[in-house]
Amino acid sequence: MDENNNQNVGGAEQQNAGNTNQQNTTGTNQQNAGNGANQHLNEAYNKVADAAKDGGKSFFTNILNFDVMISTKLIKLLYYILLIVVIIGAFITMFTRNPFTGQSNFLSGLLMLILGPIGVRVWAEVMIVLFNINDNLAKVKDHFCGQK
Repeated sequence: MDENNNQNVGGAEQQNAGNTNQQNTTGTNQQNAGNGANQHLNEAYNKVADAAKDGGKSFFTNILNFDVMISTKLIKLLYYILLIVVIIGAFITMFTRNPFTGQSNFLSGLLMLILGPIGVRVWAEVMIVLFNINDNLAKVKDHFCGQK
């Protein structure tokens, strides 16, 4: 009977030691994961800080010298304005009559309601793509020439 108690006690001690090792290992892994996350955050912060410096120029100086393009933001705003105008125009066209013939313009307004937003979206995307091409070419030039 004493042998069984000794074996159980020894087994319990081994299990407890195993649990302690697992907890220590898990805690160490969590700390390492935390350090890795902090390192990634520090790297991201440094990249943002470097980009914000931009040679010590202010935001307005960059705009006045055309170093920063604001066109893409204006194109997005213009897209929403044109979208609203097209939709309102389509509804007005749908529910009015042609003053010369007296016929309904419902089909013309419906066509305008369907194709108008698509046309405005395509126009906005083409304009944004053109400006993105310009930005990417400037990045390539900076990379290979080392100039700004």
